[in-house]
Amino acid sequence: MIIALTGNPNAGKTTLFNALTGASAHVGNFPGVTVEYKKGRVTWNPSLTILDLPGVYSLTPYSEEEEVTKQALEQVDGIINVADASNLSHHLYLTLQLTELGIPTVLAINMMDEATHLQIDCPKLEQYLGIPVVGISARKKTGLRELTNGLSHQIKQKNCPCCPVPPVAGEEYVVSADRRYRYLEQVCSECIRQTDKPQEKTKRADRILLHSKAAFPCCLGVLFLLFFVPFGPLGRWLQRGMELLIEKVSHLPLSVFPSWFQSFLREGIFGGVGSVLSFFPCIFLLFLCLSLLEDSGYLARISFLADRPLQTIGLSGRAAVPFLTGFGCTVPAVAAAKTMPSQRDKLLTVLCLPFLSCSAKLPVYTFLTNTFFPKTGFLLIFLLYLSGILWGILNTAFSHKFLVRGVSESFVMELPRYRVPHGKQCLKETMQRSGEFLKKTFTVIFLFSVLVWALQFFTPKGTVASDFSKSILFFWGTKVAPFFAPLGFGTPEAASALLAGLGAKEAVVSTLSILKQDLVFLFSPLSAFSFLHFVLLYMPCVAAFAAMRKELGTLSATLAILYQTAFAWLLSFGIYQVGLQLL
Repeated sequence: MIIALTGNPNAGKTTLFNALTGASAHVGNFPGVTVEYKKGRVTWNPSLTILDLPGVYSLTPYSEEEEVTKQALEQVDGIINVADASNLSHHLYLTLQLTELGIPTVLAINMMDEATHLQIDCPKLEQYLGIPVVGISARKKTGLRELTNGLSHQIKQKNCPCCPVPPVAGEEYVVSADRRYRYLEQVCSECIRQTDKPQEKTKRADRILLHSKAAFPCCLGVLFLLFFVPFGPLGRWLQRGMELLIEKVSHLPLSVFPSWFQSFLREGIFGGVGSVLSFFPCIFLLFLCLSLLEDSGYLARISFLADRPLQTIGLSGRAAVPFLTGFGCTVPAVAAAKTMPSQRDKLLTVLCLPFLSCSAKLPVYTFLTNTFFPKTGFLLIFLLYLSGILWGILNTAFSHKFLVRGVSESFVMELPRYRVPHGKQCLKETMQRSGEFLKKTFTVIFLFSVLVWALQFFTPKGTVASDFSKSILFFWGTKVAPFFAPLGFGTPEAASALLAGLGAKEAVVSTLSILKQDLVFLFSPLSAFSFLHFVLLYMPCVAAFAAMRKELGTLSATLAILYQTAFAWLLSFGIYQVGLQLL
């Protein structure tokens, strides 16, 4: 039996999906996180297949989430409608629409453990809605068996609900919606009794965190701490420990192997993959901080705060979802842009995404800042992230004014309550995201490390290179290096690293590590600063380009990355040339 899991954003659907199936789907506090539905089987009843559908406010197909949900509901045997216990009056409108479909349905009132201020009469609610109602806590995994058993019974008995407020032929949508909301007001007044005011804590916090004057300084302060933890003293200490561990492993006795294989292991594997792996503690801490911030409810406020500034460049707060995803990886961020309500908004969003710093650029930032800016490295990394946001906004504003005109669709979202982050769930999500980084390190980065090692080990004629200047990599690096000379890093080594970065940005670090070049001979502090900005802004990896090409078409995606690379060149040129005049 196929069961659809649906409900409003912030109702806890994905948390319930994870609890039912034992999966590790990502949990988000804003609409648009689940673009396509996920599938899994109930651990204690494998005959039930669960589909985690996108969060929607109604079944009227105004957005892609609503379209995906409506199509999926046409092929399921039953529905679990998830609603937040503290926001039933808002979430039950979708419930009424679901009862029109004539599919066995159960209402799961989630977060009952947090709604201690409410008394919800579930039996009376069942009478009004005509479907079973089960109180659950997806985070604490309570009431889940009763939920699945109840729905299984409904499906076997073929108990199909009837809408208690059926639509009237010829009635306008606005009139029908008003009639249903009036009915739900009566239902809630009869079935829900409030005992105290728990929302006061959230309201008091929002009086400060969403205050017209204090909101943005508070947001910048939170983001600053977000980067200080992984890239400050704690992150550097953990990174140094990882480097020592990798160094010990790399010095294992290898004399039994041929000299070329020793070079492959020491330079290609330990030098390439190991150099990227050394930054794993920093990335793990960053993902953990993001998960804690997201689970607390504040990350959704960042989307809310972003709405007004984004309106000035032709977008809405809905674009904050792919933007936030873009700090992890550009590829899923482009996919998340599918949720934009219009083709115009999607185009502007996708064009802005490559300007943001994805997690693949973090090893490059850390690698260079540790050498040239050891005392202020975390601050410089924070400024690089802000710089990417700034240039992305300015370029999007330019596109909105001269290339893609029009007005953005309005943005409506429900802000979740502040809550103490669920440590186990946050750690689970962090492990999942970190696992994806490790998977990439041991697949894509491994392959590029082997490729770079081979290119610097052999000559263009296929013989073993006596030194780097005779290698294939040096040959191609010399062809490209003059292009970067005005930017301060016109060496074959730097050019080779940037070429490798087209496959994966982490390969910039692994390439420089494999070449065994002392960074102080390749860069000055000024040229390193210029190099960092070029890495920040030049063409994204081939996987990101493929995602952009799929959404925008070959011509538009190609023009976009050519423009972005030219912009990166001009900015780095300006930084280096102006810096030479000032220093």
